[in-house]
Amino acid sequence: MAVAGLAAYALTLKGLAFLVLSFAGDASRSRGLGVQPVLPPERHAEFVLLFVLVFSPALYAVVRWTRDAPDPAATSSPTTWPGMICAAGFTFLCAAPLEIVVDSAFVAATGRPCWEYRVWPLHRGYTSGVGAAMWPMYGAFVYAFHAAIRSRRDLVWLHGLAARAGLVAVEAMVLEIAANAFALVGYGCFYFYYFPSDLENLTTMQILVPYFGAGVIGLTLLEQVQRLPHPAVVGVLSWVAGLVLVFGAG
Repeated sequence: MAVAGLAAYALTLKGLAFLVLSFAGDASRSRGLGVQPVLPPERHAEFVLLFVLVFSPALYAVVRWTRDAPDPAATSSPTTWPGMICAAGFTFLCAAPLEIVVDSAFVAATGRPCWEYRVWPLHRGYTSGVGAAMWPMYGAFVYAFHAAIRSRRDLVWLHGLAARAGLVAVEAMVLEIAANAFALVGYGCFYFYYFPSDLENLTTMQILVPYFGAGVIGLTLLEQVQRLPHPAVVGVLSWVAGLVLVFGAG
């Protein structure tokens, strides 16, 4: 059953990736563009701004739809601004250095990285300066989205840690395809390029298990950090520490 589910998921992502590349290719040809190897540095700030403006309302809409879907037994979604700020900053602090660790592990095991960032690449392309905005936005999304899920009794099968970690892995790969679609259609380059070609280089099934492990660890740590005094301060300090780690030794 699990194997069949994974196969169906892979086929769905394969179809989505094919549609993205087809549409991006048509859009690039209509503007006389080809796929660029990297985005020029002078366009980094514009990319970050538009990325936030496009994905923030989209992610918010997913949370609202999940929270507001009919469920007579639903409880209120226990989200707070301090909790969201904490999740945003702490996610950046953990995720960006983890990208460097995981991609370095792929190099050690296979002789090549799993992915390479093509927009604002740092640390040999294992991570990106865009992450200073992307990871906090994703952390806030995970915090609010999972709180919405846990408020619904009809989604009780997603309330456990393993189920939510699996959801993190699944949603992350879908969001990776969406992020690359944004970059390819809007800028004619990959945001990040996955060297395995099973999902058209937009993401890869090889990353599913590492993402699941990161979900288990990340969700567990986040729940502990949320219990600290002044979670908003923790979030801001975590974000600043992430900046030092990512840019200070870049």
